[in-house]
Amino acid sequence: MSPPTRLALPALLFVACGQQPTTPAPEPGPGRRAGLLEPVPSDISDEGGGADVASVPKTTFAGPEPSGSDAPQDPGRSAPPALSDAGAPALVGAGIRPRPPVWRRHVALVDKAPAAPCPAASDPGWTAERLFRRGAVATMLGDKAVLPKPLERFCLYTWAGKTAPLAPPAFAPADKVVRVDPDREVVVPQVTSLGGDPADQAALAPPADKLVRVDPDREVVVPQVAHLGGDPAVRAALADAFLRAVGAQPAGVAGPPVHGGVEGPARVAVVDTLGFAEAGLDYTAAAARQRHGIAMAEFVHALRCPDREAGCRDQLFHAQAFPYGPASPLPLASGGPLGSLASLAHALGEAVVRWQTSDMRTSPLVLNLSLGWDPRYGDPLTPVGQEATHTDLLVTPSAAVAATVQAVHAAMVYGTCLEALPIAAAGNNAGAACEQTGLMAPASWERYPAPDRARCESLFGTLPAWRAGDPAVAVTRRALVYGAGGVDATTTPIPIARVNGTPPRVLPAFQAVVGDGARQTDVLTGTSISAASLSALAAQVWSHHRVLGPHEVVALLDASGVATGLSVDIGVKARAKRIGAHDAFAHLCTIRYRGAACPNPYLPPTSPAPAQSAATISAPVSLPRRLTCTSETVQCGATPVTRTRCDDPSATSTPVVPASEPWVRPQPDLPLCTRCPVRGGKLTLALHPDHTGGAVTLSDPVLEFRRSDGSYFGARLVQVTVGSEPVEVDLARYTVDLGAGPVTLADALAREGIRGGTLGFAYTDAAGATSWLVSAVAVED
Repeated sequence: MSPPTRLALPALLFVACGQQPTTPAPEPGPGRRAGLLEPVPSDISDEGGGADVASVPKTTFAGPEPSGSDAPQDPGRSAPPALSDAGAPALVGAGIRPRPPVWRRHVALVDKAPAAPCPAASDPGWTAERLFRRGAVATMLGDKAVLPKPLERFCLYTWAGKTAPLAPPAFAPADKVVRVDPDREVVVPQVTSLGGDPADQAALAPPADKLVRVDPDREVVVPQVAHLGGDPAVRAALADAFLRAVGAQPAGVAGPPVHGGVEGPARVAVVDTLGFAEAGLDYTAAAARQRHGIAMAEFVHALRCPDREAGCRDQLFHAQAFPYGPASPLPLASGGPLGSLASLAHALGEAVVRWQTSDMRTSPLVLNLSLGWDPRYGDPLTPVGQEATHTDLLVTPSAAVAATVQAVHAAMVYGTCLEALPIAAAGNNAGAACEQTGLMAPASWERYPAPDRARCESLFGTLPAWRAGDPAVAVTRRALVYGAGGVDATTTPIPIARVNGTPPRVLPAFQAVVGDGARQTDVLTGTSISAASLSALAAQVWSHHRVLGPHEVVALLDASGVATGLSVDIGVKARAKRIGAHDAFAHLCTIRYRGAACPNPYLPPTSPAPAQSAATISAPVSLPRRLTCTSETVQCGATPVTRTRCDDPSATSTPVVPASEPWVRPQPDLPLCTRCPVRGGKLTLALHPDHTGGAVTLSDPVLEFRRSDGSYFGARLVQVTVGSEPVEVDLARYTVDLGAGPVTLADALAREGIRGGTLGFAYTDAAGATSWLVSAVAVED
């Protein structure tokens, strides 16, 4: 038998998601919204984190005893002692909680040879697979291909039994399992198909074998965008406004041709909600769960192909990072609305494998990641001050970092060592002011340096030659991944930006529309757009100047940017640069085409005219409605800020809805608030035209704004029902006192020059599940 073939291909770590809770929403507590503008605590512990495990017989149950609190277990805490009467029937009211259900999938980090199979679990109901050997990746790799050892250490265990598993997969010490973690199921409004097996997000106790660590793979990877939507006339105006703001309005001239032929020009892998075989779908014809990925591809096309050069649209492909639905622990053929850290790792690996095993391998590759997960679900790879050692995770199996996080990290390091360029969204705040702060991962990983070639080859063996580079491009930092933040046309952070979440570069990402006809997107706000736009410009630069390495491409873009007053939040003292298409191409011309003709296909950025709204009907608000305002000082990242809350003293109920967890989505998964501007002191509410079934009631709508001094104020409005026609709410009928005497809410916005904010509201879907949804709101004259 011939020895296995080792390929210089990406490490792909696939972990599927699991089942979904069907229990009713709990009472307010950590992670629940319990009142107007109440933030979710930022120090929620990592639910169900893995732990070092001692060697015990294979038959020993490795789950933990539940704690006496509803709060999730902190992985840093030791497991509570077992109850002496744990085997006896529990009495009602005895104060003993049942064991939490066992998740249907687990990921193990195993110290094994690359070609060795994954060790069998003690219970044959657990099926074992190498994480890289799933779906299209298995086909592309073939039977004999072997990935480098750092990537072959991950194994996926899926429960195949007809009844719920009684225990996580357990292993013998000889199996050398370093760490095992549950691949947690999604939490979404409606799930019934998994039967009476509700999931409880509790910690796992050490499994029985020599496991270093096992971690939950929660459904925490989400597209970073808030949907606004709009009618055709409004979308056309906003499309023009976006291209003007980002400096990508077509100039009517073609730049030097670069997109002819199959090989050569840079490719963009859109790692998102669409699979490779579904690239031909148009936005309007696609299912709601697929549209985010299609929209990101349209943003790449719009910025990369201003003159619509033949072949330009073909330099892009998709990788499915959101394969799961609520009814099955297995990935769905056409994808689902939910994604996890493991599915993201798998998609990254699939994109790199496809690149390296096809005729695209001579082209540069940009990995567009218009998604992210909150840092509390796993962000630090090393202790503070030891960032340069992060690649040690690929050498020595570690129990210090969640296995699911290590999977994403390993795939990204391998792609970087093959000179792929990962670009990630900085992240959005989906909750109240200061509820979610800091960059989301993986954009937050820009603080980790990319390994040099010597380190890469020590990790993965011989690699293809790196690009020669251009000494005219100065590189001051070489990062593992590069983040993109979002601003409006005035370079103000978008209303849903995260405090302390600014990367070194920002791009317009407020109320953006691209595409024509069936390809035209909804109106979108979010750092997803920033990442897609930056990916497009990186591909444009790289296609024209292919000797550049990935870090030189970003350095060239950064050098073309306009300095802003926004502080960078990745541990370096710098101001963020605003990147635009026209300026980036102009700077490229000075380096790549010195002394030669280099027509710029983009017009310089200009200020657009405001978009017009459709006709509206008025929502009744009793006169007068004076809100009572109270102020408090809260910690917003590293800075204390004042937050003023204005509420109706006659309100008889307090909104209690699920917190803004990333996996909580309305059903159907469509943009709900299509366009909600405040114009002339009036808030316009309009629902996405794809929503059917009559009027929708928005409970406890809350407008929230950031003032020029950095403080926040919010006002809760009356409940409003919106049908097929837009509804107008007159903010002049609300009176607030922000410290300088009573003033109408409309006047307060005008006097303080506020240009944007957020609208949050409780929304109950057809299944009766309630979500707290947040949309960005423009404030216009």
